[in-house]
Amino acid sequence: MNPYIKTFVVLALINLSPVIYAGVIDFEDLTVFPGDNPTGGNYYNGNDGLNTPNSDSWFSGGASFNNSFHNDGFLSWDGWAYSNVADGITTGFLNQYASAAGGGSGGRGNYAVTYFSSYYYSLGLAELPYFNLPLLSQIQSVDLVNTIYAQDVVVNGDSAFGTAAFRDGNYFSATFTGHEDLNASGVVTGTLEVILADYRGATPFLLSQWTTVDMTSLGNAKSISLNFFSTDTGDFGINTPTYLALDNITVTAVPEPTCLALIVTLVGGIAWRRRKQSNNPLCGTIQ
Repeated sequence: MNPYIKTFVVLALINLSPVIYAGVIDFEDLTVFPGDNPTGGNYYNGNDGLNTPNSDSWFSGGASFNNSFHNDGFLSWDGWAYSNVADGITTGFLNQYASAAGGGSGGRGNYAVTYFSSYYYSLGLAELPYFNLPLLSQIQSVDLVNTIYAQDVVVNGDSAFGTAAFRDGNYFSATFTGHEDLNASGVVTGTLEVILADYRGATPFLLSQWTTVDMTSLGNAKSISLNFFSTDTGDFGINTPTYLALDNITVTAVPEPTCLALIVTLVGGIAWRRRKQSNNPLCGTIQ
């Protein structure tokens, strides 16, 4: 092959590589935790420490996670927070940033926590929780577990909010939806329901340990949204606390179609040139 063509192909592939991401988003790159959890550990829920309302996303490993913080008298939030809280024992609302397993997946420190506010959503002041995947990547799996707050309400109820414990026939789940565009927009690429608590069988099930869940059914999604379902509902919607902990988002690289077309064109052009020259009796051996 002509050395100039070789150089061109190598440079083209190098120029494509920075926008193709593969790996595990484990949140260990996050270092700013303005919130102090009452039972130990820290978190970030959109509050910069000054109680300033905002709706800025936060970022980890090339992915972005939507978040809104409200200075509404309750300092409430929705979307995604991140946490290093390791207390998987203390129950109640004040420990809302803790996974039921205590800490992150595999004993690592940081993980994400999502909360969906059906109240703010009904007022048009909140979105579904979602995250945008890194550019040119496809989701493979995530690690999931209940928060200790949601799990305790399922098992024991919550007298402060008048919520009863689950009975036979109740269940609680989260549905992940893939979207072909960013910010949970565009055509749906797939859906996946994950059971978080299930009292429909002889033995109750709780997602109380970090579990790897296959997400390939969401296809080539650029963003993924999350919604909750519970059989325990009331006048204001779901009674079960709509929280979930997430860690270790595994993605693989997916070159953009135009990138693939360029590679095919380059290789095809080189092959055509080799055939043409090899059929020309005036040409020497092609190197």
